[in-house]
Amino acid sequence: MITLYRPIQRIVRNQQGSTHTLAILLNILMSMLRVCLEYAYSMPRVCLRYAWSMAKLCLGANILFPHWEQNIPILGTKHSHLGNKTALRLAISLLLLLTLGSGSVWGQTGTDRSGIYYFVNCGSGKTGPDDPKIANITDPNEYFYLVPADGPKQSNKRDAYYSDGDTDGDSNKPYLTTYRTMKDAADVPTGVTNRPHNSVWIVKFASTDSGTDYYYIIHAATGKYVVYEPPFSAKNNRKSVHLLTTDSPGENAKFAITIASSVNYNFRPKSISEGNRFLNTSNRNFSYYYSHTSTKDGVVDYYEGLIGLYSATADASSWRPETTLLSAPTINFHSESNTFSICYDKIPTGYTILYTVDGSIPTIGGATTSTYSSPVQITESLTVQAGVVRYEMVLTEVAEKAVAPAPCATPVITF
Repeated sequence: MITLYRPIQRIVRNQQGSTHTLAILLNILMSMLRVCLEYAYSMPRVCLRYAWSMAKLCLGANILFPHWEQNIPILGTKHSHLGNKTALRLAISLLLLLTLGSGSVWGQTGTDRSGIYYFVNCGSGKTGPDDPKIANITDPNEYFYLVPADGPKQSNKRDAYYSDGDTDGDSNKPYLTTYRTMKDAADVPTGVTNRPHNSVWIVKFASTDSGTDYYYIIHAATGKYVVYEPPFSAKNNRKSVHLLTTDSPGENAKFAITIASSVNYNFRPKSISEGNRFLNTSNRNFSYYYSHTSTKDGVVDYYEGLIGLYSATADASSWRPETTLLSAPTINFHSESNTFSICYDKIPTGYTILYTVDGSIPTIGGATTSTYSSPVQITESLTVQAGVVRYEMVLTEVAEKAVAPAPCATPVITF
């Protein structure tokens, strides 16, 4: 664009200074035409060469593209928040800017939202920005992240766990809440289960109905689904979202994900088709894993700080996704038997471990990729790489370990 703009400036100046000859003007026009032709000829080659080189990098990375497995299912290298391979991440980021623009991790309408994320609460709450309970989305140290409620303080446990009647809250059905700086790094309070990846969520495409895409939201550390299920109380919107263990998620586990702003999004249960009722932190964020006690209409109802629905504006009920990957599986070599084993204990059962022994990255359906089930014996030096898949998605970073047979090892006997 600059190359074309400067000759145009020269023409304007030549036209204004009427003393120049027609020959000079024609010469300038021919020069500009030559520049245009050279530009048109060279730029496609440059763009294609750049796109091909970046594509080769991306095919081995699968970071910042958490749902590539639908088309090119590749287990990727270290994710950006661990600080590895900076040059590769920068190259892929540049490619994203060139192809998708500088929007959010989910892009624009029509983009598949499937992937694995942290969710930062970006709601404005009900008071001013100086309130410490309001999400500060300018300082990552002040972020409130979505987590399951835990560590109840009330005797009936309804300040943290869902209740479907007059019974006490069910610890298998925790409500959701937010907690400051809870990105698997902050210390958790006494009484709260300190799980790996407790603030990581898996988003999986569920169905398209009447032109709207719906998704399941799954807690990575427990495998439980987020469901919308209003309780028996009159507060049927303010404390209505909890986790549920299920192998057959129903319609109440489906959520529409819509754009609130260029980088923030709203979550709406499928059954809520009218109004602006989205997932929302009830009466602001609180630094508790249980609800902040609130009295209304003369009845103590524990809901403040829990995630429910509220007829707020889209911006006040918004969330910001941060893409991530779970930690890699562990590869162990056993020299006494010349075998290697792979284990993973960061998420519940149901996942699959894929591995290769030729130094290549494991891929879903790849020709050199195997599914791990038991220790593997080796007879030569190898480089083992392994990763975890579940929900038809790549969930973890890739583990890598060089192994070599030891002399006089005891062979593994199988029957």
